[in-house]
Amino acid sequence: MAAARKDCPTASAKPADAVKPATAPDAGPPASKAPAAALPQPGQITVNVYNATPRSGLAKAVGDELKKRGFTVGHVGNAPADFDKKVQGTGILLGSPRTDKAAYSVLGTQLTGLTTQTDAREGADIDLILGDAFKELSTKEDADKALAVLANPAPTPSARC
Repeated sequence: MAAARKDCPTASAKPADAVKPATAPDAGPPASKAPAAALPQPGQITVNVYNATPRSGLAKAVGDELKKRGFTVGHVGNAPADFDKKVQGTGILLGSPRTDKAAYSVLGTQLTGLTTQTDAREGADIDLILGDAFKELSTKEDADKALAVLANPAPTPSARC
């Protein structure tokens, strides 16, 4: 019979004994995993919005809405020739290989079905290139819910216990 691990609660353990709250005075240093606060705020993310569809005014409308939702909007206009009329899906998030992956995730809460690509840019800005399948941004309520889940993911049960 395998010995029970010290960090795994037993069936007889009381819930308060099983896990110490993170706010306990003797909780020690924070865990090595980044806390929820590590996600960038929308205002810390600069988004360039480009329209790769034949629909006029789409980039401006989406850029205006993202600005209302707190994002910093940079350039807005037609997609570069490499992408113009060539994006079949909802859209592409395009940034530097050094762009914070969490920024992609935060921006991704605003619409579904995006793909992510990198290019040779130096900056941290992200291009949102809208494709033919784009209909609309997620509702603000749905985007806020997705962002809350992203910031506070539910713990996954451990199979080891």
